[in-house]
Amino acid sequence: MTTGAVQTDTTSRSHVIEAHFPSGTSFRALAGSQMDRKLERLRKRSDFLAAARGRKRAERGVVLQANFRNDENPPRVGFTVTRKVGGAVLRNRAKRRLRAAAAEILPLAAKDGYDYVLIGRQDTATRRWPELLSDLKIALSKVHGKSGGRAPSSSAASRSDSGKDAPHG
Repeated sequence: MTTGAVQTDTTSRSHVIEAHFPSGTSFRALAGSQMDRKLERLRKRSDFLAAARGRKRAERGVVLQANFRNDENPPRVGFTVTRKVGGAVLRNRAKRRLRAAAAEILPLAAKDGYDYVLIGRQDTATRRWPELLSDLKIALSKVHGKSGGRAPSSSAASRSDSGKDAPHG
C-alpha cells in the first residue's frame, strides 16, 4: 500500500483491522455480533458529570472519559466540543468526526456497563483519520487497562463534597 492511496480491497482492510485484535479474536468473528450493536447516547448533564468523575485519558486528537455504572446494560456514549476549539463550523466538524470514530471503534471495544464521553480537542477536526482512530483505540485501552486513565482520588471526592462542583439550577 502506498502512502496517500485509498484502499478499496475489503480483504486487505479486514486484515489491517485484525492487527488491532491480537488476542486471537478476528474482526470477522466480531463483525456479526458486536458491529450491529447500536450505541446509546448520553443526554443528561448528570451522566456527563458522572463520566467526568471516572477514568480519563487524553490523546492528541481526543480526550476520553469513562465511568463504570455497576450494571450490565450496553455502553453509552456522549460527545462534547467546547468553544475553545473554535467557531460553530469547526466544533460541528469535530463532533461529526468523533461520532464517526465512535461508531467505528466503540462497538468493537466498548465494555458493557460503561459510559464514555469523547471530548473534542483542537486537533480533532484536522487530525488524519487513521491517527484519530488510533488515538481513540489507545485511549480506550489505557482507560480499561491497569496502568492507564485516572481513577478518582480521595482529594477529588472531597472537592466534590464541598459543593464546588455541584450542578446548579
